[in-house]
Amino acid sequence: MTQVQAPPGEQLLFQAVVDTLPMSLHVIDRDFRIVVWNRRREEGPFGRPRGEVLGCDLFTVIGEDAAIRAEYERIFDSGQIQVSEVVSRSGCGARIFSVEKVPMRVGEGGEVSHVITFARDITRQRSLERAVVQSEKMAAIGQLTAGIAHEINNPLATIAGCAESMRSRLEDEVSQAERSEIREDALVIEEEAYRLKGILQNLLELSRRGPADGPAYCDPRRVAEKTASLMRHNPKMSGIALEVECAESVAPVSANEDHLVQVMLALLSNAADAVEKEGRVRVAVRPAGEDEVVLSVEDNGPGVPQELRERVFEPFFTTKPPGEGTGLGLAVAYGLVQAHGGRLELASPGERGTRFDVFLPVACRTAAESER
Repeated sequence: MTQVQAPPGEQLLFQAVVDTLPMSLHVIDRDFRIVVWNRRREEGPFGRPRGEVLGCDLFTVIGEDAAIRAEYERIFDSGQIQVSEVVSRSGCGARIFSVEKVPMRVGEGGEVSHVITFARDITRQRSLERAVVQSEKMAAIGQLTAGIAHEINNPLATIAGCAESMRSRLEDEVSQAERSEIREDALVIEEEAYRLKGILQNLLELSRRGPADGPAYCDPRRVAEKTASLMRHNPKMSGIALEVECAESVAPVSANEDHLVQVMLALLSNAADAVEKEGRVRVAVRPAGEDEVVLSVEDNGPGVPQELRERVFEPFFTTKPPGEGTGLGLAVAYGLVQAHGGRLELASPGERGTRFDVFLPVACRTAAESER
């Protein structure tokens, strides 16, 4: 079939539109020949002039890459859009790009004839997102600090009392019975010291900035136990029963452990705010089919009104009085779960109460074992 050539005026308009787009763009045909190359594609350390690349094989321009070639072949065969993030490193430092490959059909046939590739620099966007995540993390740490400081005072007082008693006893001759009592005091000091170490270690792990990119694998049961341990030192939990239920066999999930602890802390803090004194909050971990694991946080509070259910994950939305909440906790948690390929859902277990379910993909067994 002979293709009708567009009038010169329309060609100029098309090229002007393509060059004005705020993203780099190129188009290839089924033979991987470059047929469109916009101005943004000419810029930057990897840019090439349009005149040098039009009509050339794509892989003679960007270098042979079997994975990218296979990706394009899948798009030509399936007609499915492909979206990914790519980290590009050059003399200007690492840049993050959102790359979208879109199949296109020219003419009446059903076969994909071309693939359009769009690339947007999202480095600043990801940097801002990480800053918000870190800010909310530090806010959560601030809320925990008061409770942890109070909790630390208790074992410290025990340690000081036992040490003072041991010192006074050792000033004189000690009997066998007193030696036994001194040994018991020493054991108490050791146990309390290790308890303090565990509390502080959990806090330090939470405050540490995790890796920005790349997959990670963790045990969701460990996340549930660690989060519950941290929350038990939070004044919000005073008088509230906190239960943890983990299935015996749960696969590792594809998630950064620090990020997942932050998600669970946000959900537990939200639950603690919702229940009254002597209320109940339950954390559960269980498989959800073969490919997912679900971590749930359920409370027996009044529940979320139907008219507010669609807004709970909106940034800055909060039902708390001014000055008592940022409205970012659930929004950040939602974003973190999505970033790990999961989903965060609000459920209503009954007439009262609220349950948040965090669904995460099961990690590839080989990859998860290599991470350990």
